[in-house]
Amino acid sequence: MAFGINRTELEGWKAKARAGEIAFLTHYWHDPRFPQATTVTKAACVDVSKLIEWGKTYGLNPQWIDHRNEFPHFDLLGEKQVAILAAEGKLDDLLRFHKRFYNIGGLMMKVNQDSIRRDLHTKADIDPKEEIRTRVDFLKNYTRKAGTKGFVLGISGGQDSTLAAKLAQMAVDELNQEAPGTYEFHAVRLPYGVQHDEKDAQVALSFIGPDKIHTVNIKPAVDAAVASFVEATGEELSGFIKGNTKARERMKVQFDLAAHYQCLVLGTDHAAEAVTGFFTKFGDGACDVIPLYGLTKRQGKALLQELGAPEALYQKIPTADLEDDKPGLPDEEALGMTYEQIDDYLEGKPIDSAIQEKLEQRYAATAHKRKDPVSVYDTWWKG
Repeated sequence: MAFGINRTELEGWKAKARAGEIAFLTHYWHDPRFPQATTVTKAACVDVSKLIEWGKTYGLNPQWIDHRNEFPHFDLLGEKQVAILAAEGKLDDLLRFHKRFYNIGGLMMKVNQDSIRRDLHTKADIDPKEEIRTRVDFLKNYTRKAGTKGFVLGISGGQDSTLAAKLAQMAVDELNQEAPGTYEFHAVRLPYGVQHDEKDAQVALSFIGPDKIHTVNIKPAVDAAVASFVEATGEELSGFIKGNTKARERMKVQFDLAAHYQCLVLGTDHAAEAVTGFFTKFGDGACDVIPLYGLTKRQGKALLQELGAPEALYQKIPTADLEDDKPGLPDEEALGMTYEQIDDYLEGKPIDSAIQEKLEQRYAATAHKRKDPVSVYDTWWKG
């Protein structure tokens, strides 16, 4: 059964096919034999020889031609439909029927609220006490299994690093009750020069109570990397890319410390960051363990409230603070949407359709950030 097209489109398709062109008509479609297909593209031409030759260029068997009416045609479905329409420059014909398909670098990614929530393991409601217990136990069990001696994490003074660090310190304290003096949590301050909100970081450290505190100024290393880039290329490094260099230098330091102290590096990624891809690949996105995974931003706040954190730590305006010319740029300003909107979406609530589309576009475009490096054996990137 075909629907979703008007008479003008249908007649235009017929006219092109009669004229000996390869004519394309995409429409909604339902056939119980193909339950996964919601659209079909009919590639037609009354010149069957021409249609056969055209089909061969895409590996279409001439036996697949439907001759049941005056317009012989191939029925294009699924991946073959996407690939051929892309090659023919007619992908928009398909996108109008799949509002949650996005063409990212020539690839098709299908996403929607249910699939994203399933991928990111988000919940509509949580019990903060239960989540704290689950995540602390996870950290304890994993470090035992890994045979390591604790955790390392950079502390910015924001909500996410404060929460992840507090959970890590709790896990280490409990592990040391079983094996005194065996485990440590290493909190790391990683300023680029002087951090404008250093006071917040110190409040966070006071709340966390880490076993060890290390401070490494990343400015000399970052500036040296930038200078080397300029010397090698004769070109300037953009402020945005330099910001990513800062994030990667911070993670490099943490992995050096972790290797030295035989620890695991923690990450602070949570569902609201994961869905937007709002992290630096191989920077703050690089780690051994992500204890906040699946939590929304507001759920993270709820855990900090349960843990008795100072209100300023979870009410602070979130910022990546990476770009020199945009110090303290709020995440929400950079994203063009609020965490309340993102959290509502991740918790299964309806949000503004324009924000939903923007969010799903970001998720599709940043899929590579949530995957291991792609190999010839991977298929996820094909959509």
